[in-house]
Amino acid sequence: MPSLTGIERVLPFLLATALACERDGPTNPATVRPDQSAQFAISDGAHAGGNAHFYFLPPLVAPPKYAGVFDPTVHPIVEVAAIAAGAIVGSPLVSFTTTTASGSERVRVDTTDELYIVNWHTKPYGDRSGLYRISVKLGTTVLGYVDVSLGRTPATLGAGSRGEDVAWKGGSIPIKFRIEKGAIPPAKPVWKFTILGAISQITADYLGGFDAAARFMRAQIDTLNSRFNTPNVFAGEFRFSLDSIYVFAGCRFTCMGWPEIARPHLGFDYRYIVDWQGPGGWYGEYDVVFLSWPLSQITTPGATDAIVHEFGHARGAIDTYAIKADGQFNPVNGASYHPGRSIMDYPYGETVWDQHSINLINRSADVVNAPPTYITEAFPSLIGIVVDDEAGVRQANATITLYPVPWFQNRVDPNPRFVVYSNTQGEYVFSQNPFDPGTLGSPWLMSYPNYLVVARAGTLSGYGWMPITDVQNTWFSNPTAPYRLRITVRPTP
Repeated sequence: MPSLTGIERVLPFLLATALACERDGPTNPATVRPDQSAQFAISDGAHAGGNAHFYFLPPLVAPPKYAGVFDPTVHPIVEVAAIAAGAIVGSPLVSFTTTTASGSERVRVDTTDELYIVNWHTKPYGDRSGLYRISVKLGTTVLGYVDVSLGRTPATLGAGSRGEDVAWKGGSIPIKFRIEKGAIPPAKPVWKFTILGAISQITADYLGGFDAAARFMRAQIDTLNSRFNTPNVFAGEFRFSLDSIYVFAGCRFTCMGWPEIARPHLGFDYRYIVDWQGPGGWYGEYDVVFLSWPLSQITTPGATDAIVHEFGHARGAIDTYAIKADGQFNPVNGASYHPGRSIMDYPYGETVWDQHSINLINRSADVVNAPPTYITEAFPSLIGIVVDDEAGVRQANATITLYPVPWFQNRVDPNPRFVVYSNTQGEYVFSQNPFDPGTLGSPWLMSYPNYLVVARAGTLSGYGWMPITDVQNTWFSNPTAPYRLRITVRPTP
């Protein structure tokens, strides 16, 4: 898979009702039992890490524990569908609401017992030995679901690997559930961004002409929206829209796309350029994402993965790979540092956003060209280092040496930037921010993105890493909290 072509330009600033109750028991005696021959799934507040404000209730499941406030004002929809191999097959067989049907087949609210109930009369619905999924929704949002099989031989109540297994012997199933306030969080704001697309004539021709090229680029933007929205980690819903596309002649082997990068795109938030050659990357000063990709591979997933990464920059995220340190390039102690998986590290085949990127992108929200303070002011007021031994005893007067990790160089500089000493409480507090926010000419206006921190107290030593991501994540979590790197020193081998 090719890497991003050319120099990835880094912008130092950004550059987010209650209804009468009807009680209705099942028409036949019911048993809730495990079915050893089928795979069941239950998702609610008591199972599988489901919605913490939604619970299925007996007799479908054992009595759950809950602590929230019951919400009798909503209008849930209950759907039943056949499933196979853990997935819903076809359209729902039946749907129950608070306004349709009557009697036991209407969803009712019981404010005394704080629950909702509807009865599913199973006889009309297909194979009694089949497997079915009961889902509860508010609008289009699924709050939870439970899988049941009909007519299986009962065994004993138990819990399977994916939750309590439910087999039902009877002609009517009372579906009872509890919905609490907070089951659906407040709607997210919509963050809209308009894009002007540009594709070189050579690339458009290779793709089969303008219409085919336009379909290709729009499909990429659809994927871009999905990569931002599907993980549900951001405070807003992203709507990148490719509002217009044009073909440019290109310069073949000379200018390589530079005129299109610098060309104004009035009325659009971003320009997205596609060419088979040129300096690919994010150009913050122009609000341009440039995809430079070999024609023979331009329709592969990697090309789209690359632009997701670049639009991550457009929304404020840094390159997390730029703060790495490889042990073979660490002459101090040979230790390595890797920030973890992220689209902003190695985007190819990746769908995960790291927390620092999430925080920065949320801070930028729907602002295009946010002022540099979106990142330069995202620091705790106190940054310190604590040194203790394996027994937890603070080490006074320990020598603390900070070796910088230069941006994008994957190494540790053996020349210390700070040599300081812990106080009588075994702590050193920086009098000024060691990342030097506001440093002109440096990526994201920071002199260094990471430090290898080595502490020595007599014959004891230890080390840790102090990356900008950890420090700033502390501030994002609690703007009044201090950041303290704790280093435990041990006998030197």
